[in-house]
Amino acid sequence: MPKVSIVVPVYNVENYLRECLDSAARQTLEDIEIICVDDGSTDTSGEILDEYAAADPRFVVIHKENGGYGKAMNAGLNRASSDYFVILESDDMMMPDTCEILYRYITQFQADVVRTDYFDLSTGSGKNNLTVRQMSKDFSYYYRLICPNKEREVYSFTMHNWTGIYSIPFLNAHNIRYNETPGAAYQDNGFFFQVFAQTEKLVYIPRPCYCYRIDNPGSSIHDKSKVYTMSEEYGFIREFLSRHPEFEQQVLPAYYARLFRAHYQTYMRINKEFRPDYCQLMRRDMVEARDAHLLDTGLMLAREREVLRYLLNSTDEFMLAVSGPRKKRLAFLAKQMIHFYGFKQFLRILRKKIKL
Repeated sequence: MPKVSIVVPVYNVENYLRECLDSAARQTLEDIEIICVDDGSTDTSGEILDEYAAADPRFVVIHKENGGYGKAMNAGLNRASSDYFVILESDDMMMPDTCEILYRYITQFQADVVRTDYFDLSTGSGKNNLTVRQMSKDFSYYYRLICPNKEREVYSFTMHNWTGIYSIPFLNAHNIRYNETPGAAYQDNGFFFQVFAQTEKLVYIPRPCYCYRIDNPGSSIHDKSKVYTMSEEYGFIREFLSRHPEFEQQVLPAYYARLFRAHYQTYMRINKEFRPDYCQLMRRDMVEARDAHLLDTGLMLAREREVLRYLLNSTDEFMLAVSGPRKKRLAFLAKQMIHFYGFKQFLRILRKKIKL
């Protein structure tokens, strides 16, 4: 039985796939299996996977009809024969010792989940460029067991599931799987909440291991047509929480903080024609949270707290502040600063900004 199962969901990513698979094959921890799920690719991705499987018995290829990211991940996870599960997106890469480090710490701490820092990856001038991203700038969160429901601030850390390794017996004991909605957007959110809400053994390691590609124009994060898929995923999360009254009230403030972040990111990337209606949906959700006393702004970034205040005042104020015409937006923001700081303090802040 292998020590670690790497699951690679694949859909039409022929330009990046070989580099991805090579990074898995070159792991210093050799006792692994690499489960590649071809989700109905129409380019040469399926052929590339078969080529690697023919050359290396650690590769397992599942060819299936296109069903979306959630179904592909579940197919790979259900096929895994080890006790530990690692995610590798098909346009990303792993550092050579990623599996070795993850396996070492999840067994050392007897944890359910271990997460690491990561690299942003982009390609330019014929070489890969890496930028380190930290899970937290507070080192006290590293190298120890954490119960997220007791330290809810960890819900506000970077969500990226692929930075980690997961105990499969833990996932199976809690029936944790991906939401199988069509497409490839936001299903990682539901998986994240199921894991964090039900583990008492989370560990962070300050070692960047994973390389997350940020310059793939075909990535689902750039698809502006998927207007309401995020909202549908958070409906799935809300329904999951409602089935667990033992921790529902503990997790809901973190849920609404992450929901607002996801709403805000979605609003900023969708087509302008969809924004007025989407803004109404955002405000409805946040007013619901406010009226139920479930808004914990301490779990939000400073910018998020600011724009949330605009949204709760009115949708018109929010849209003007974050996406209105530049001159009107600047005039509005200046007026807001004068209201809160006074005119003299506003001038001091403005002079300082100009000097910088």
